[in-house]
Amino acid sequence: MTSIGLALGGGIARGLAHIGVLRVLERAAIRPDVICGTSSGAIIGLAYAAGMTVDEMADVGQSMRWRQLVRPSVRSDRVFDTERLERFLAMIIRARDFEDLNCVCAAIACDRASRERVVLTRGDPVRAAYASSAIPRVFPPIEIDGRQLVDGACVDSLPVVAARHLGADYVIGVTVLGRMRPGVRRPRMPRTESRTETLFRHGAASAPDCLVRPLLDAFSPWNLAHAAELVRAGEVAAEWALPAINADLQRRLDHHVSRPFDQDRTRMTSKLEQLAPRLTRQPSGSSESRVRPSRDTSIATTVTR
Repeated sequence: MTSIGLALGGGIARGLAHIGVLRVLERAAIRPDVICGTSSGAIIGLAYAAGMTVDEMADVGQSMRWRQLVRPSVRSDRVFDTERLERFLAMIIRARDFEDLNCVCAAIACDRASRERVVLTRGDPVRAAYASSAIPRVFPPIEIDGRQLVDGACVDSLPVVAARHLGADYVIGVTVLGRMRPGVRRPRMPRTESRTETLFRHGAASAPDCLVRPLLDAFSPWNLAHAAELVRAGEVAAEWALPAINADLQRRLDHHVSRPFDQDRTRMTSKLEQLAPRLTRQPSGSSESRVRPSRDTSIATTVTR
């Protein structure tokens, strides 16, 4: 069967749209086998994989405010101290090891010193979620395995490659970055890109099979006051993409079901070709024939004597 992966991109408050996407996929009985997230996508993805329901996440999102998560820092290397944020993450991510999650997961972070991408797949998912969302010079970095890690959006805003490396055959990418272009009229329909379209923009390795892009241009990435609208925007985009996703998955299922027959037919044809000389050339003067099994008992050959 096809292994389904979700690649959830970062977008700070706009990441709440991921909740709406998850809600629609869940209603359609599409459950991911792999979830990879960057920044707010990592937080939503890990909370979901740890057992938090979409309704619980939506309720928490509507009551969430920055003053509950951070407080101004007196240090010059950061804007906020994040003890409250860390406690909040521990509350919504109800697991203390990646092995306790309901599916294969990864959080994308960035090594502050080398600027390398770091894919976190073991240890404490709460610390991984914080590392993936630690915006440089806004939040302090976190040390994991001897490396100072910051926001994964610095190196991988949509972790499709990581999802494929973790075993996903079909990857649904959800980007929530939007565009900061005041005054531009929003389109009437959400944008859904096929894999063919995204090949030209991202390259083959990083292109999802379906890219879902909620309409988020009207929402500030720092404003948490529009949680309900952000969740709804995610739902609308996912509902728009759902027919294409279902069609893709059905084609893969049909291919999977037909493959054993195709393989058996190929093997049968090969065996018949090997037997063809014996079937087409008969000794002269023989009139009696009978059917007896060949060495391969699955094929009967006609011989004469």
